[in-house]
Amino acid sequence: MIRDWGFSVVEGGPLDGMSAADSAALLKKYGLRAAGTGADYGKLRDGGADTAIADAKALGAETVMVAWIPHENRFTIENARRAAEDFNGWGKRFRDAGLRFAYHIHGYEFLESPDGTLFDTIARHTDPTAVDFEMDVFWVARGGGDPVELLDRYAGRFLLTHLKDIKKGTKLCDPTGGAPDETSVPLGDGMIDWPGVLRAAEKQGTKYHFIEDEHPEAEKQIPLTLEYLSSLSL
Repeated sequence: MIRDWGFSVVEGGPLDGMSAADSAALLKKYGLRAAGTGADYGKLRDGGADTAIADAKALGAETVMVAWIPHENRFTIENARRAAEDFNGWGKRFRDAGLRFAYHIHGYEFLESPDGTLFDTIARHTDPTAVDFEMDVFWVARGGGDPVELLDRYAGRFLLTHLKDIKKGTKLCDPTGGAPDETSVPLGDGMIDWPGVLRAAEKQGTKYHFIEDEHPEAEKQIPLTLEYLSSLSL
């Protein structure tokens, strides 16, 4: 189904119950390639970088991203500073292995900090040569950030995006990092300025846009997203 939609590149880890090599072979069978994969923060912290590197290489991935920083209740300046330190260390290991490391924004990072927001703390305390970012546009908006302004402010650092629209009327400035799955809507049906986001991403050098849809009926929504994207003139 994914190949029939016209995709050739995806992001994801080893499929359930399969090794990274077998997953890569299955993707290849259907004309797909995993350009990016993910790694768990806790496993990396506990010494799992070598496994993450091996899996990424077996998949043929170029990037490895972490999508969640463990924290209790509200995300704090201490969480942000510790994560930045960890990201710098992991990023250098991945870079030395010929991969890029990225942190995937999840919306809880827009609380105030001495640097501006907690995301500003992470960005300003990570090495741009070792740590990239993946902008999940939905979560940036949900958390109270401005996707276009963020792309402009940290030009060159957003190597990846998740393109996902947020339902009109959904509460913004929510620092929980969560939202009902039903608030994920086809691109163009929600609140995001997609022409602005895509122009800013192109200008600052984003390499891959991954369409992510968390709605229970995502397979019905993604074709609508593709129709919307094909209608844009940027």
